[in-house]
Amino acid sequence: MTRVWPQRESGIALIAVLWVLVLLTVVASSLTFTQRAEIDLSRGLLQTAQARQLARGGLHFALYMLQLRDADQSWRSDGEPHSLRFGDRDLQVVVYEEQGLIDLNRANPRLLGSALAATGADPEVLDALADAIADWVDADDVRHLHGAEREEYLDAGYSYGPLNVPFRDLSE
Repeated sequence: MTRVWPQRESGIALIAVLWVLVLLTVVASSLTFTQRAEIDLSRGLLQTAQARQLARGGLHFALYMLQLRDADQSWRSDGEPHSLRFGDRDLQVVVYEEQGLIDLNRANPRLLGSALAATGADPEVLDALADAIADWVDADDVRHLHGAEREEYLDAGYSYGPLNVPFRDLSE
């Protein structure tokens, strides 16, 4: 004996199957997106680790080249770039003396002005630059003679002022 379905229930199975397919598609898409994000993250971590090891290799090679006794082969700490190739990666190593460097976070404006004077620029510009650097890293809002604090930056049209914290990166 066959059962006769009422007219209302004839498409319910099709709708249920379609809903299950939609849910499975959403789950599969979500898993695919998550896996892609994980792969990109892993790729970034791998590239960072490789770059670190490449830099470390360049450092050790530079140390080796600096201590060679043969003057023709050894490197000098003169700021001259040296091109190297490690595997399929190119690297440029520059060796220079750190004794002549000035710590911008600790130097007083007078020392900065003296160091900047070697550029041959206008003394007024040099004084302003040295005091601006000092105002950038000092913890107060008191302006040096030729420097600039937050108000002076805003008056000059900038949307920011000095951070009043030490420099953290060369790009600053």
